[in-house]
Amino acid sequence: MRYKYRIAGLIVLLIIAFYTIPIAAEGVKETEKKVSGTIKMALGDIESVEVLHLLIALEKVKEQGIDAELISYKSEDVANQAVVSGQAHIGIGTPYAMIQNARAPVRIFFQLSRVKFFPVVNTEYYQSWEDLDGEEMVVHSRTSATLALANLMAMKHGINYGKISYVPGSEVRAVSMLQGNIKATILDSYNKDYLMKEAPGKFKELPV
Repeated sequence: MRYKYRIAGLIVLLIIAFYTIPIAAEGVKETEKKVSGTIKMALGDIESVEVLHLLIALEKVKEQGIDAELISYKSEDVANQAVVSGQAHIGIGTPYAMIQNARAPVRIFFQLSRVKFFPVVNTEYYQSWEDLDGEEMVVHSRTSATLALANLMAMKHGINYGKISYVPGSEVRAVSMLQGNIKATILDSYNKDYLMKEAPGKFKELPV
């Protein structure tokens, strides 16, 4: 049922954009060209099972005669910049830091979904948040909800990470955890469950 709501949400978002983007373009400068009929959406992630609902919604939108294109970028930072520079019309992600710090001419106008994240560690190295003091934490990107959660937990437990690394995609981070390349990260529910199933007892979810 959640996926149906997400699909419907994206369809609404794109229909709104389809009718408002050309109008907005007219009001910028008369010498500038109007936005083409293709709505370009910037995704700061890889195309994986995490965004399956978006890909399905995109096909539904195309069936309604709306020309839309999803462009994947290596991080949400790059996707946000694509919107600011005009390479994309809509960004999908969490641009809070950019809006606050860069005062970029963008705004959030639709919430597609709510995603819950789970801090997970390799139990061979860590058992609690306190064990992560001075250690590496791996998150999605510099402007992501995963980084916000990691920083919030560090403040709550009075710790400082030794290093924060950025690896886009929960699916990628989960595989890296299994391979032993990452020892502490934050995952979505699907990849957290996948990790626990693939290696029972090797990984642990930390409390939030």
